[in-house]
Amino acid sequence: MHPPSQATTSTSIHGFFDEGAELVGQDKLKACIPYVLPLLDGDFFGSYIYDRIPPLKFLHELLLSPLVSIFDKIPFLGIILFVILSIGTRNTDGMSRMVRFNAQQAVLIDVVLIVPTWMASVMERAGSVPRVWDEAGSNFVYYALMTAILYSVFSNLNGKKPDAIPYLSGAAEFMVGPF
Repeated sequence: MHPPSQATTSTSIHGFFDEGAELVGQDKLKACIPYVLPLLDGDFFGSYIYDRIPPLKFLHELLLSPLVSIFDKIPFLGIILFVILSIGTRNTDGMSRMVRFNAQQAVLIDVVLIVPTWMASVMERAGSVPRVWDEAGSNFVYYALMTAILYSVFSNLNGKKPDAIPYLSGAAEFMVGPF
C-alpha cells in the first residue's frame, strides 16, 4: 500500500488594496509625471553637487534649470500642482489606481522636503553655519530625494509599483484607498 499523497497548496495573500502591482501601457509614463513636483521643489539642495561635478551641472542647466525657472516665476505654481496631485487624483474614474498611488507618493515626498527646506532657511538666516555642514546637509537631502525619485521612476518604467520607500509608500497606499 502506498502512503496517501499529500496535496500541496499555495496561497497567495495580497494586500487589501492590491490590484496587481504592475503598470501597463501609457500608465508607465503617467505614473512618472508626478515626481516632477518634488524634483523641482528640492532642486536647490543639489547646488553643491552641481558645482563639484561639471557633467551634472551641464545636464542640470540643460534639462532642469529651465523648468525650475518657470516653476519659480509662476506664483503659487507649486501649491497648485500640490493640490492637483493630492486632491485631484482621488476618486478619479479615468485614472488607474497605480497612477493615483504614484501621485500620492510624489506629494508625500514633497511634504517631507518641508523640514529640510525650513531648516535651510533658518540656518541661512543664522549665517554662522560652516559651509562643510551646510554642504553635507544639502547633499544628504539631495541624495535621499534623488534616490526616492529615481527608484520610483525606474520602477514605473519597468512596470512595477514603487512601494518600497519606508513610511511614504504605506501612507500613499492608505491615501489612495481601496477604490
